[in-house]
Order: sequence, then structure tokens, then C-alpha cells
Amino acid sequence: MITVLIGKELREHWLPLGALAAMSGLGFLLITVTTVLRGESGSVFEALRLFLIFFAVVAALVLCNRLVVREYQAKTQLFLESLPLTRVRMVTVKFCLGLFMLGGLVIVAFGFLCLMADRREVLSARFLQIIASRTFAYTLCLYSFFFVMGLLGRYRIAIYLTIGLGIMALESMTEMELSHFGPFALVNQTFAYERDEFPAEALGVTLGMAGAFSVLAFVLALVREGSAASLLSEKMSHREKLFITALILGFVFSVSMYDEKKEKKPFDLSAAIVAESDDVTVKMSLGASEDTAAGERLTRRVQAEAAAIQQYLGLVSVPPVFITTRRDLDANRYEKGEITESEGLLVRVNFAAAGWNEDRFMTWLVRELLIAATNGRAKLERKMWVLDGFAPFWVYRDQAGSALSDHRQLALRAMVGTSDGLSAEDLKHWWKFRERVGDGIAAGVAWSGLKTLARRQGADRCQDFLRAVLGPDVPIDVRAVFHERRNSMESLLRREAGLSVADFLAAWNDELAAARNTLGDELSRIPRLTATVSFHAISSSTRQVIYRVAIDPLPEMAHVTFRYSEISAFDHEVAAEDLLQEDLDYRVANEGELPETWARGSRLFSTFALEVPELGCEVISGWTRREVD
Repeated sequence: MITVLIGKELREHWLPLGALAAMSGLGFLLITVTTVLRGESGSVFEALRLFLIFFAVVAALVLCNRLVVREYQAKTQLFLESLPLTRVRMVTVKFCLGLFMLGGLVIVAFGFLCLMADRREVLSARFLQIIASRTFAYTLCLYSFFFVMGLLGRYRIAIYLTIGLGIMALESMTEMELSHFGPFALVNQTFAYERDEFPAEALGVTLGMAGAFSVLAFVLALVREGSAASLLSEKMSHREKLFITALILGFVFSVSMYDEKKEKKPFDLSAAIVAESDDVTVKMSLGASEDTAAGERLTRRVQAEAAAIQQYLGLVSVPPVFITTRRDLDANRYEKGEITESEGLLVRVNFAAAGWNEDRFMTWLVRELLIAATNGRAKLERKMWVLDGFAPFWVYRDQAGSALSDHRQLALRAMVGTSDGLSAEDLKHWWKFRERVGDGIAAGVAWSGLKTLARRQGADRCQDFLRAVLGPDVPIDVRAVFHERRNSMESLLRREAGLSVADFLAAWNDELAAARNTLGDELSRIPRLTATVSFHAISSSTRQVIYRVAIDPLPEMAHVTFRYSEISAFDHEVAAEDLLQEDLDYRVANEGELPETWARGSRLFSTFALEVPELGCEVISGWTRREVD
């Protein structure tokens, strides 16, 4: 009898269910192309998260509408109840059939993305278990919710509206964050990236909600021999419509009158080391095994440097800095956390790792701090060379009046990046310059420019120039456009430093030439990378990417990294977390191929990188954007 009932459901609903499957498949392909193939996501499983949020919701709603709402509105369940079939079995078949169909769509999407991820990401059993548990719990809760709503019949639309308005009111009037609650927490921004910790609390809440919805659905379907669900499926009377409309409007009116929106508590670290003075706060959270004394020393230095920068540049305010530790990070790799710039700057480091360089960290942190303090305006392309140069200029400010060659490491960086000289076009198009020489080399070049300004025009005029570029409190509205037009780089250089762009570049190149005469022998020993990337046709639409690199002169350690990402048709900054990489031991082989195949017409963003100890940074072959042909 169960087989007959399943056959009846499939015969009755095969057309809309087939259309639903096709729509879900097309939607999944669209999401996959947008987030994965175009390189707009750091993980393949971001496509699964978006599929669950959008298309799984639509699929669950349609399934429950066909299997429950339509059945009870047409009263065809009364015919089924007259057959030698218990009501429990009938409801169970409907519930399991719809869940099986929805689960099938999700499983197909999950399996397809696992195959894609196997070629693009490092997959572990624990990571897949976390993704699968989040997906299963969310899908079960979603389906059971819409199933019970289907049994509520004529009141379901009003309940949908009430739930939506209630959530909005809770978020407005309380500190509730929906992304941290139950099923919403399972598909939040961490879905595709959390590899270690199971969201136990969110899983428990979600499964509890799924169980409650399921029990309620069976109670509604079985109570009073199913007459309750049958009555609920009838159309609303005119009086009921007026009453519910008045109830919803009254709820909205009450919320609007008594809305006392509470400010969200700012981000904070509990049980942290705190250094605070001059309106600048730095907090560091340590693990149990971290060196407390070293952590306190680093916290005090960051606070002192941030306060001194605020005074030096005349900044209105400096955001608080929160430092946490991650033992799996390399010594000189740093991460930014996801909090708003108004809340502060959250960074993750591993200062206990072998090879930790505190000055290198401070150089990175100063740049990020200025970006946050200026609401991102320091990253405008015409200002960016000043932003990049200020960080090393500040960290090594005790040598401000000395020659470039007195700071050998930074001077070598500057000379590596200016082998063909420096032009006004390089400053104007600093993004392209950074992609050509690399972030570390670009910072050295920009540092040499600020050193030149301080040596030729004096420390005071250099400070005036830096204040004018990085210090102003520019309104975050249309007035910012007029401010930038009135304060071009040319006018600021002439007004604050007393130099034209041409005179400044001439002096800058002279300083670089003098440093090149002093450090020419060391410069000649710095390795340079030359790269080629080619595409081998596998079929009419797919290509294999083959890469080769040449290093001259050959260093003692030649571990090269090929970094790459698939990008969209429009050029934009590619975040570090979106990059994939392949490691290559140059002394063993100077070429390789990417593990995944590439579609013809897609775009590849890539470079080779080699860490050079003499420079304290990487040299690169230059970032390139190429269409796969």
C-alpha cells in the first residue's frame, strides 16, 4: 500500500516536481559559475551555502505546498483515509517523500561540489563531516518547518508575515543576531571555511527545532482524526481576514511606537592583556601556552606606536586593535578578522613561531591601521604609494635622515623594484606597479620616496606632507569627491613639501642611483624570476594550465610558490584568502601543471613568488591576468 501511495503522489505531481528539479539544477549551476568558476569565492562550498539559503528554501516551500496544502485544500486526503491505510502511515509517507526529494537535490549539489573541491582545496574527513552535519540539520529543519506550515492551512500566510515581522522587531529592539542563532548560524559566513570546530550549539538548537516542528505536524494531522488539519485548510472568512489584518497592523504599530533600539555592544576580547592611554586601546588574547611576558611587551609596543602615529599624522581617532593568536599560522603571516572598521581592527598572529619578526609585523599592522582609521580612503590609488611607504618609514624612523643605502634591506627592495627607474605613471597607477613588483618590493620603493622627501626637504615638511595625505578627517559622503579634487597629489607635494612632481621624481631617482652605486654587488646577487604560463587543449572547451619558471641567479634555497586564482571578467583586487597555490622545488623541477582543468574563456590571475631573506620579503615574477585560450 505504501508503494501505491508513493506512486499516486509521483503521478499526481510529476510535472511540477520535474520543473522544480530543473529550476533547482539551473539555479545551482548559476551559483556555481558565479562563486566558483569566476573566482568570486574563497571556497567551492560557498556555492552550497547560497544554494541552501535560496533554492533549498524555494524547493521546500513548493514540495510542501504540493504534498500538503494542495491535498488538504482539495479534500483528497479524505479519499485516502477511506482506504485500508492508517492516517499515520499516510502522513509519514508524505513527510518522508518530500524530505527524500529535497535531500536528493542537496546531496547531488554536495557531491558535485566535493568533486570540484577535491581539485581545488585541501579536504579532510573532519571538514567534510562538519559541512555535511550543517547541511543535514539545516535541510531537516527547513523541510519540517514548511511541512507544519502547510498543515496550518489558511493561517500560514499570516504566520509567515508575523514571523518575519517578529524577527525584524527582535533584531531592532534587542541585541539578537540572527546569524548566530540555530539554523541561521549553520549557513552563516563560516559555513564554507570552518574546518576544525563543530557548531555544537547551533546543531543542537536546529535539530531540536526540527523535532518540534515534526511532532507538531503529526499532532495537527492526527488530532481529532485529522479534522483539525481539514478545518484549517478551508478558506478564511471575511471576519477572520479583517481580524488578522488588524492584528498584524497593530503589531507593526506597537513595534514602531515602542522601538527602543539598543546599540550593539562593540567587539571585545575577554580575559585579554590591555594597553590603553591617549584614547588608543590595544588588547591581546593569549592561549594557555603563549608567553605572557612577550604578549604584554608586544601589546604595549602596538599601543605606543598607534598613539604616536595618531599624534604624528593628526588623526582624529585610531580604532582599537584586537590581537589574537593562531598557532597554525606561519611566523610572518598575519590575518585580518571580520569585524567592522567602526569596531576596530582584529588581527591574528603567531608571535611564538620560530622566525617571528616583530618589525615586519609592525610594518604590516601600521598599514592596516591607517586603512581602518581613514575609512579606507588611504587606499585610493593616488595615495597608495604614500600608504605603502609610510609603514616602513615609520617603523624605521630613527634612520630618517640617513642615506638609503644605510638601511640595506629596504634599499635593496627599492632598487629591485626600480631597475628601469621610477616615473610619474608608476605613482599614478600604483595598483599596476604593486602587481608588477609585489607588495613587499612596492613598500620598499615607496619608503625610499618618503626617505628622499625627508632628506631633501627636511623632517618637518615631510611630516606636513604625510599629514595632508593621510591625516584629514574626510566626510564619508559626496564632499569627499570635492576634497580629493581640491587636494591632488601634485598640489599637496607643491604646497606641503615645496616640490613639483617632476623635481621630486628627479631627486628620488638620484637617491636610488646613489644607493645602486653603493649596493650594486649585493643587488646583482638578488634572484629574479621569469615565468611562462601556457594552456594545453584537452578538449574543445577545457584546458590544462602548464607553468614554468626560471630563476637567475640561482639562490641556495629555491622553493618557489605558484599563486593563482580564477577571476571574473572585471579587474579588481584579489584577496589573499581567495588565492590557491602550488609549491615547486626549483632544484628538482622548474615546471608543473595545475591539478584542475580550466574552461576556455575563463581568466587566470597568477604569479610566481620566492622568499628572499636578504630582502625580508618575496620577489615575484609579476601578477598577470590572462584569458584561457
